[in-house]
Amino acid sequence: MNNSQFDYKVSIIIPIYNSEEYIANTLNSLVNQIFDIDEMEVLMIDDGSVDRSAEICKKYAEKYSSFKLYQKENGGVSKARNFGIDKAQGKYIMYLDADDTYSCETVKNVVAFFDEHYDEIDVATFTLVRYTLPDNEKMSAHMRYAIMRKTGIYDLTKDENIFVVQTTMNICIKNRFAENKHFDETMISAEDQKYITTNLLDKMKIGYCREASYNYYKHKGSATSEKLYPQFAYEPEMKYYEWLFSLFEDGQIPKYIQALVFYNMIWKNNSNLLYPWHLEGEEYKKEYSRLIKLLNKIDTDVIVAHPTLNNFHKQYFLCLKENNPVYPFVSKRGVFLINSDNSNVTYFCKKIEIVIKRIRIKDNRFVFLGHIKSPLFNYLDKPTVVAYENGKKVDNDIDLFLSSFSYYGCKTKTNNFWAFYYTTPVDSKKSIEFFVNIDGMDCITKLKASVHNPFYDNMFSQYFIANTEIKLDDNKICIAPLTDEEFWAERDSVNKKYIKDIRIFNHRESCKKYSNRRIWLYSDCYTVDYDNGYYQFLNDWNKQDGVERYYIITKDFSKIRAQFTPEMYNQLVLFGSTQHKDLYINAEKILTSYSEYPSINPFTDEDEENDYIDLLNFEVIYLQHGVLHAKLPWYYSPESRLAEKVVISSPFEKENFIKNYGWHADQLIECGMPRYDYIDRNALAKNKIIFAPSWRSYLIGDLAVNESKPQRDACIAKLKSSNYYKNITEFLNSPKLHKLLEDNDLYLDVKLHPNFYEPYRQTVTINSDRVNITNNKVDLSDYKMFLTDFSSFVFDYAYLNRPVHYFVPDYIEFISGMNHYRELDMPYDEAFGTLSKDPQGAVDAIEKAINNGFEVEEPFKDRMENFYYPLENCCEDLYQYLMSENKEEK
Repeated sequence: MNNSQFDYKVSIIIPIYNSEEYIANTLNSLVNQIFDIDEMEVLMIDDGSVDRSAEICKKYAEKYSSFKLYQKENGGVSKARNFGIDKAQGKYIMYLDADDTYSCETVKNVVAFFDEHYDEIDVATFTLVRYTLPDNEKMSAHMRYAIMRKTGIYDLTKDENIFVVQTTMNICIKNRFAENKHFDETMISAEDQKYITTNLLDKMKIGYCREASYNYYKHKGSATSEKLYPQFAYEPEMKYYEWLFSLFEDGQIPKYIQALVFYNMIWKNNSNLLYPWHLEGEEYKKEYSRLIKLLNKIDTDVIVAHPTLNNFHKQYFLCLKENNPVYPFVSKRGVFLINSDNSNVTYFCKKIEIVIKRIRIKDNRFVFLGHIKSPLFNYLDKPTVVAYENGKKVDNDIDLFLSSFSYYGCKTKTNNFWAFYYTTPVDSKKSIEFFVNIDGMDCITKLKASVHNPFYDNMFSQYFIANTEIKLDDNKICIAPLTDEEFWAERDSVNKKYIKDIRIFNHRESCKKYSNRRIWLYSDCYTVDYDNGYYQFLNDWNKQDGVERYYIITKDFSKIRAQFTPEMYNQLVLFGSTQHKDLYINAEKILTSYSEYPSINPFTDEDEENDYIDLLNFEVIYLQHGVLHAKLPWYYSPESRLAEKVVISSPFEKENFIKNYGWHADQLIECGMPRYDYIDRNALAKNKIIFAPSWRSYLIGDLAVNESKPQRDACIAKLKSSNYYKNITEFLNSPKLHKLLEDNDLYLDVKLHPNFYEPYRQTVTINSDRVNITNNKVDLSDYKMFLTDFSSFVFDYAYLNRPVHYFVPDYIEFISGMNHYRELDMPYDEAFGTLSKDPQGAVDAIEKAINNGFEVEEPFKDRMENFYYPLENCCEDLYQYLMSENKEEK
């Protein structure tokens, strides 16, 4: 077509919704183009914004005649773009989101490129450069740019180009007016890639202009878009994939189309969005089968050839495919996975990797925790690991348990990795080597250290701890006992390397001052005033047993001063202080209610801790902050936690930790959480009920980490539009609830997660003075009844033998994985009370409890009475256990 047939050379469509913080920057990137502004039509489609977006856009429209503002009712991004397509008068159409920008040469170079290749292509793309806000940190480039390295035309029917998979809106297309393709307005996700692919299908070629950039900005910490979760996205996206494949039913599905669908499966699996988790039972099985049928149509070589997918996930998807026979083969050359249909090798490795998770020297014993990882294990039963010391095979069997890293990079079990402990006395020089025995053959291994390990990233090839030299040598771990003189001489030699940084040097030198002192640290989490760490400290702090004990303060001391006597003040240490760092480096034990690194590690980042990683040899006792029942096998295993031992309160926990999380029985201390000493089971409840819903990761998002007011406002708006918010508000404002409270002289306290307290309190009006939203610490024994969704505090009420009801205001969102987890280790039908998924059900449960005089009904009463170990003096029992353990070690 001739340029004279068009009013403009290019039309740029910008869908806008509540973008006042960014839209000016976006529009300025167009004003600053090295391109005649009168030849560039800018279509600003305000999709019902309620902020200042339209006002800002209007100023540009008034100043530049080619900038046009259109305002319409909110209908979503596809309708806004389609509105722009119908208005576009340019030869080409480009797209720009309201918080992104173009580089200044983009329009000029893309238009010139398309003019040169007009008859060859229908779609041109240009470089997508991704940044995270607020620090403008550049993200890694998409895999397509390893294929499209030069400006030119790329034939998508050729194998070398199938992984271009253009899915983002950094595109330019021809404007064909009445023949223009439009976005599918029924789709709430993947509508962009359907639109792009539909435009590509005729020619199956794409142009690439390297000399142009689309700058995409992602907000760090932002929650995953709700529209991507399976209850919203699964059905429309499945229909899209099935439609796409159906276009080629009479022949081979082009590998580009296969790669496109497979690309979606990959990132969705990594983001825990692939499966129809929102469904249960037979409905889930049916939809899961539908997904597998799609996967069956993706060729094995497309999966194996994927350029960025790791080998573990490749084999995971190959295992899911039906009638895809793969068999393992082991030889002296290495391990193979072979497709028996064509004898192609889908995986090969000379050595099986063993990941070093933790090394400790305890009681003059070397303690190793690691796991073996190989795609081979997806096709085999549990292998055997054998150890050799100084070249001689060790007779003792090594017990293997399923590693939590079998959930490899996601919250779906993708592989079978096998974890194990290995211990041996430090009584002589030893070289320790591990082999994996498969079908009678000892396969060679390679050792690779994970983070928080001195050997990680070659930080140390050898280090010295507890009068022991530990060295990684040719995939062997070598240990040797040292005398005191030898040990401190070696330490001094290492410390001298840090002499130019006096801060690091002094911390490392502190080991001499603490060398003959026993240091125990007690800690809780910064999100709570105090917890089990505090209660155990109260019991232990003044024991005359040669141990120095310190409680780590993570809160404003003025708020918790009353919890300590003046005699304790010298043993209180501020989190992250110089003293805390010295104590952390030299600690013998850390007793903590939260075992994540940020909760106990005083160093500001991983790099800072690495300067001292070779000095750490403490044992972590995980006191827990509540009975664990959220199903998090990737999170609470001994490999994933810092903890070496866990305090438990019930037989349920013992079975759960061993069966589902890989802990050994001797790592579980059956004395009960310290706070149970402070819950009076005989206390009389006040005329109060408590409702304590848990946090929601999908609603917190930027609200927890971003202080930008527009961003906070957007997060609060998202909270207010959620089922979580709406159903809780409906419950709290139920006229029937208010009447029940009034007629029975009861009060309802609502204890929200700290991040929800302020936005909820500020945005809701409760029409009863008997409903109180509180942010204060509560006394559990004050309440006659406990309502929650899945808070672990439910176990405290089981301990009190008080009635419990589970009210999940967003049940579908929960089981679909929108929260941090989607299952419970103790399912609702095996728990301590009835379940409701709507506000009325929660009110009815309160009414029933009132009518029963707040007596616990069967079978819940029996479950509560038989749930716990006999808990009489939890704190002292734990103290005695730890002290007797030390005596045994000595």
